[in-house]
Amino acid sequence: WSPGSDSGALHAERDQWFDHVEKVGGSIIDLAAKAQFGGDIMAAQDHLGRLYNIKPHCTAKPRARVVKEYVYTDAAGAPVHKTVRMDPKDFIQYRYLPGTDEWKPGLADITPVLYRLPDWATRPWVCVVEGEKDADTLTEWGIPATSNAMGAGNWRESYNAAFAGKSVVIFPDNDDPGRMHAELVAWNIRDIAKAVKVVCLPDLPPKGDVTD
Repeated sequence: WSPGSDSGALHAERDQWFDHVEKVGGSIIDLAAKAQFGGDIMAAQDHLGRLYNIKPHCTAKPRARVVKEYVYTDAAGAPVHKTVRMDPKDFIQYRYLPGTDEWKPGLADITPVLYRLPDWATRPWVCVVEGEKDADTLTEWGIPATSNAMGAGNWRESYNAAFAGKSVVIFPDNDDPGRMHAELVAWNIRDIAKAVKVVCLPDLPPKGDVTD
């Protein structure tokens, strides 16, 4: 589990360990996590608890994992920021640092752009949905689509200019925040777009979206 090291370099005691080659160490649970469970502390704790019949004083939170990354680019295709979906469900925003190939948490110091911008920037029409997943769904069906970072209630005035002269169809999610977001977008682009329609899809489940 530790390339470049060997058993002679590892010092272990009842409650701690240290690798003198890698210059790393930690608790015995941490050691089990690294050696057998790919770094998953919760899985190591559960394993050792069952092995030695020890119950923890508290329950560890499930380890978050990345489910998907949605990269936002400018019209030329250069990355600007991204949304990372986690499991358990959470969304984390990162901004791109040009010239470094690095990402930093948060959207400070940048102007966010709309999703899949190169796919529809020169098209005469586009659909607006609440999330990246739905924009991907429509794009796979050959329908130009976009969304904004962080979903409902996070529309920015800087997005409006991208819809100049376009026909725009807005598909709201089937809940109050979704409908309010659709009306917000429609209001913002009403004098910029060529035409705007809000289309409430029939037979959606509660909180359902265009992918449903």
